[in-house]
Order: sequence, then structure tokens, then C-alpha cells
Amino acid sequence: MQKFNLINILKSMLNYKNFVVITKKIFDRLFGYKQKNYNNYIKFLREISVNHEEFFNSIDAELWKESKIASEEIINKSNKIIKNINYDLGGGGAIDVIYFLTRYSKPEIILETGVAAGFSSYAFLKSIYKNNYGTLYSSDFPYFRLPKPEKYIGIVVPEEFKSHWNLFIEGDQYNIELIKKKINKVDLIHYDSDKSYNGRKNFTKSIEKLMHDQTLFLMDDLHNNEFFIDYVKEKNLFWKILNINNRYVGFIYPKNFLQ
Repeated sequence: MQKFNLINILKSMLNYKNFVVITKKIFDRLFGYKQKNYNNYIKFLREISVNHEEFFNSIDAELWKESKIASEEIINKSNKIIKNINYDLGGGGAIDVIYFLTRYSKPEIILETGVAAGFSSYAFLKSIYKNNYGTLYSSDFPYFRLPKPEKYIGIVVPEEFKSHWNLFIEGDQYNIELIKKKINKVDLIHYDSDKSYNGRKNFTKSIEKLMHDQTLFLMDDLHNNEFFIDYVKEKNLFWKILNINNRYVGFIYPKNFLQ
């Protein structure tokens, strides 16, 4: 399997843009920022986090109930699709949160990074369909370890939802610049791609001019490093750490969100 992966990686790197993205990923993994005092940091996240079920249920109990039902349906249908694929494409993340926030805030423009099999994209698009409003812009990079990796991106997303979807697959470094040419603001962001400190930093810097005082922002997998904490403190933002089954997701929201 390792030899098989290496062959696919080398094939992907024949494309110049792929070469740049893959080389950066390898460099960041080997030489990028490493979380210091990891155990203390995880303890800190655990202590300040809030139970996501209780948090969103307190905002709108009926909508949270709808979100739980919808997320279970998304996960069940998606799992049926990927169960016969012989590769690990990952699973669903904060599906219920994504659905809830899209239904609750009814955003016009949504930006997500990190599509993978498409669980989160499915949740966004299903709620957009329910709202009858909104467009999703998604940034991803193919699973370069797999043969013909492009075909697996968003594989679980139903065809009937794709009319509200703009998918870019050359990596955030290129995709975000292309997306910025098509939009002048973003109302809801879900970041779930490059988990390195610099990757998160580069992304937030690249889209800061698109954010406004009502933009909602989710950042996944906070256990990797403390960028999210540094960022919200530097910008003096309103934020929560959501505990989703002992997985930590950062949530930035406007001042009036909880009023």
C-alpha cells in the first residue's frame, strides 16, 4: 500500500500546481509549527468548551431538533455510498452544527475548505435547499495518495443540490483567490483543510476583507494548535469552543448572535 501511495503521489506531482501544494503539505508536516505543552492545551480546551448540543438547543430547540434529524439522514445516506469504496475518505464532522447555522442565519454566501467525501457540503446544500436561498463555495485538494482522486471529492453530495454549489479542487492557495474573484463577502465560513498553524493563519488573512460584522466562522480540529485562540484574542472577537464528542471546534459569532 505504501508503494501504491507513493506512485500516486508522484503522478500527482507531475502537475505543477499539485507539486506546489503537495510540497508545502510535506514541508509543514515535517518542519511546521508544533504545539507546545500539548496536554495542558487540551486540558484548557476541555475546561473552556461548551457542549454543542446544549448550546444550540438553547438558541432554538425546534431548529436544533430538525438539525439532528437532518444530520442523521445525511450521515446514513453518505455511509451507504462510501461503504463500498476501498479507501478511507473520512466521515462527517460538525454536520448538525453546519445544518443548524445555515438554517438559522440563512446566509447568502457560504465558504468551506476541506470537502473530502462531502459530508459537510451535503449538510450545507441540504439546508440551502430548505432555505431556498444561498450559494456554497467549496475549496479542496484531491486525495493525492489515491488513483484518480478527483472523483472522490464530494462523492456523497446528491445531484439535486449541486446547482447551488461551486467546487474548486486545486488547493486553498489557488482556490481562495479564484473564489474571491466571484464574491465580495462571506456570511458563513467552515474551515476544515490545512490544520497547520501557518495554514490557518494564511487562510484567515486571505479572506479577512470578505468578512463582515455578521459573519459566522467555524474552525475544525482545534487540538492541532492554538491558532484559533491566538486569532480571536488578537482580533477581540466573540467566540466559543464547541465540544462535539470530545472534538473541539472554534465558533466565531457577532455580538448580537446570542441576544
